[in-house]
Amino acid sequence: MTDFTDFSGNDAASTTESTFIDLDTSDAREPMCVEDGEYLIRVTGYRKDGDGNIIRTGSTGNKYFIMAFDIPDEEFSKGFSKIFSLPTPDTEPKRLNMIKWDLDCLKRCFGMVDLDLNGFIGKTGYALVTKKNDPQYGEQNEVKKFIVGA
Repeated sequence: MTDFTDFSGNDAASTTESTFIDLDTSDAREPMCVEDGEYLIRVTGYRKDGDGNIIRTGSTGNKYFIMAFDIPDEEFSKGFSKIFSLPTPDTEPKRLNMIKWDLDCLKRCFGMVDLDLNGFIGKTGYALVTKKNDPQYGEQNEVKKFIVGA
């Protein structure tokens, strides 16, 4: 395959701009959702808001972040994401416990001690992944449950 380290469309030794990229795409396949099951998943990054922020603020003022995943062992699988809420000073105790539990399972799944968000990128762990049909985005995978050690 062609080396695209330059990414400008130019040959590294050339000073003239080229618009031709020598890449055969005839074997490309549409990414698909995987069937329900337990999969090794990898953190690929975060869905940022329009201003480039990882920590977002919802319409009600609540803070959250959206973590992006892929399934490295499934060559043609779609990426997917999961929303994680963050507590506010007035979060009710039951909701606060659920937020803490979700974040604790996330940390344990990926072998993290703290919530250093940049530290998660590239980490792998196991999760129960399911398929759903979203009316707006079509067929999507989602993390149903993170698999954590005892």
